[in-house]
Amino acid sequence: MPASTMQHLSIRTMLSGLFHLPLRPTPAAAAAASHSSARPFSLSPAILAKKKGRPTVDRRITLIRHHLYHPTKLTPRPLRFSRNRALRHWTIRRAWSVFSSKRRQEHQLELERQYNAMRAACEELRTGLGDGGRLFRRAMMKTGVWSIPERGEGHGVPIEYSRGLSQWVGGKAVGGAASGDAEAAARQAQQCPKRR
Repeated sequence: MPASTMQHLSIRTMLSGLFHLPLRPTPAAAAAASHSSARPFSLSPAILAKKKGRPTVDRRITLIRHHLYHPTKLTPRPLRFSRNRALRHWTIRRAWSVFSSKRRQEHQLELERQYNAMRAACEELRTGLGDGGRLFRRAMMKTGVWSIPERGEGHGVPIEYSRGLSQWVGGKAVGGAASGDAEAAARQAQQCPKRR
């Protein structure tokens, strides 16, 4: 017995309990099924034929069916260009490729320039200020970056997004409540006059 028949029988066996199907179709049931399938489900074509009218074909449905069921091997091949048009097409495509490559290379060089500038600034902070690299260590500290200290560990909002930008890296920030001190933020808000 082939594997597909065994699989079919096992599925039929499973479904027979759900839908009360007999395990083996009886000849009477098979004859009734073939008789009902010979007649169309919809009577609209027969009614329209009696009325001597053609069924109206909706173009949208035809297009949907075309794009759903049309095999790709039957789609027409791309048009063949003449010599001049092929040369023009190749020239435009090559020019666009060269332009995109130059733009991508310029962008890469700009990113490299920014990276080198940041690396030089960090190196200057680390060695050039004479404070033993204290400012560099404070700038590079990552404690509490991925959590809000007031909420506890594991609350994944970066601290950079949950506080105002500060002007100094040191212990007390000037630009906002960077240390999480709500009272300091309230005092600062009272000192700054509101613009109207």
